[in-house]
Amino acid sequence: LAPSNAFSHIRLKCPYCPVESSVADAKRVYF
Repeated sequence: LAPSNAFSHIRLKCPYCPVESSVADAKRVYF
């Protein structure tokens, strides 16, 4: 999965999350 795709998936789940948040950190929370 491309980083941009993963980030978009995270943004859909958490639209209020800050854009600065790292994808790795988000994965730790949602996956």
